[in-house]
Amino acid sequence: MPLKYEDSDLHDLMTEEKSRGTRAPQKAISIKQKRELTNIGRMILNRNCTKREYLQAIRDYGPQDGSPEFQRFVSLWDDYRGQT
Repeated sequence: MPLKYEDSDLHDLMTEEKSRGTRAPQKAISIKQKRELTNIGRMILNRNCTKREYLQAIRDYGPQDGSPEFQRFVSLWDDYRGQT
Protein backbone atom coordinates (compact mmCIF):
# COMPACT_ATOMS: atom_id res chain seq x y z
CA MET A 1 0.00 0.00 0.00
CA PRO A 2 1.59 3.31 -1.03
CA LEU A 3 2.28 5.86 1.65
CA LYS A 4 0.43 9.17 1.60
CA TYR A 5 2.65 12.19 2.14
CA GLU A 6 1.25 15.46 3.40
CA ASP A 7 4.09 17.51 1.97
CA SER A 8 4.72 17.25 -1.77
CA ASP A 9 8.39 18.20 -1.30
CA LEU A 10 8.83 15.29 1.09
CA HIS A 11 7.14 13.00 -1.41
CA ASP A 12 9.46 14.22 -4.20
CA LEU A 13 12.52 13.65 -2.03
CA MET A 14 11.38 10.15 -1.09
CA THR A 15 10.77 9.32 -4.76
CA GLU A 16 14.22 10.61 -5.68
CA GLU A 17 15.86 8.56 -2.93
CA LYS A 18 13.98 5.39 -3.95
CA SER A 19 15.16 5.73 -7.55
CA ARG A 20 18.87 6.06 -6.72
CA GLY A 21 20.98 3.43 -8.38
CA THR A 22 18.56 2.87 -11.20
CA ARG A 23 19.40 3.47 -14.83
CA ALA A 24 17.32 6.67 -15.02
CA PRO A 25 16.95 8.09 -11.51
CA GLN A 26 14.19 10.60 -10.91
CA LYS A 27 15.12 14.02 -9.61
CA ALA A 28 12.96 15.99 -7.19
CA ILE A 29 13.10 19.03 -9.46
CA SER A 30 11.84 17.12 -12.49
CA ILE A 31 9.05 15.60 -10.41
CA LYS A 32 8.00 19.05 -9.23
CA GLN A 33 8.06 20.44 -12.79
CA LYS A 34 5.95 17.54 -14.02
CA ARG A 35 3.42 18.19 -11.25
CA GLU A 36 3.26 21.91 -12.13
CA LEU A 37 2.74 21.13 -15.82
CA THR A 38 -0.03 18.69 -14.94
CA ASN A 39 -1.74 21.34 -12.84
CA ILE A 40 -1.47 23.87 -15.69
CA GLY A 41 -3.01 21.32 -18.04
CA ARG A 42 -5.86 20.70 -15.62
CA MET A 43 -6.55 24.42 -15.49
CA ILE A 44 -7.46 24.35 -19.19
CA LEU A 45 -10.04 21.65 -18.51
CA ASN A 46 -11.47 23.40 -15.43
CA ARG A 47 -14.39 25.57 -16.57
CA ASN A 48 -14.16 27.64 -13.36
CA CYS A 49 -10.59 28.70 -14.17
CA THR A 50 -10.21 32.08 -15.84
CA LYS A 51 -7.63 32.93 -18.44
CA ARG A 52 -6.09 35.42 -15.98
CA GLU A 53 -5.53 32.63 -13.41
CA TYR A 54 -4.13 30.37 -16.12
CA LEU A 55 -1.67 33.01 -17.33
CA GLN A 56 -0.54 33.71 -13.76
CA ALA A 57 0.12 29.99 -13.22
CA ILE A 58 2.22 29.95 -16.40
CA ARG A 59 4.22 32.97 -15.21
CA ASP A 60 4.76 31.28 -11.83
CA TYR A 61 6.00 28.18 -13.66
CA GLY A 62 8.74 30.17 -15.36
CA PRO A 63 8.47 31.24 -18.99
CA GLN A 64 8.58 34.98 -19.63
CA ASP A 65 5.77 36.80 -21.41
CA GLY A 66 6.36 36.74 -25.15
CA SER A 67 8.71 33.76 -25.09
CA PRO A 68 7.98 30.88 -27.49
CA GLU A 69 7.16 28.56 -24.58
CA PHE A 70 4.73 31.11 -23.11
CA GLN A 71 3.08 31.54 -26.51
CA ARG A 72 2.63 27.74 -26.78
CA PHE A 73 0.81 27.71 -23.44
CA VAL A 74 -1.42 30.59 -24.55
CA SER A 75 -2.19 28.88 -27.86
CA LEU A 76 -3.19 25.71 -25.96
CA TRP A 77 -5.73 27.76 -23.98
CA ASP A 78 -6.99 29.51 -27.10
CA ASP A 79 -7.32 26.25 -29.05
CA TYR A 80 -9.27 24.52 -26.30
CA ARG A 81 -11.23 27.35 -24.71
CA GLY A 82 -11.30 29.96 -27.44
CA GLN A 83 -9.89 33.46 -27.36
CA THR A 84 -11.60 35.46 -24.63
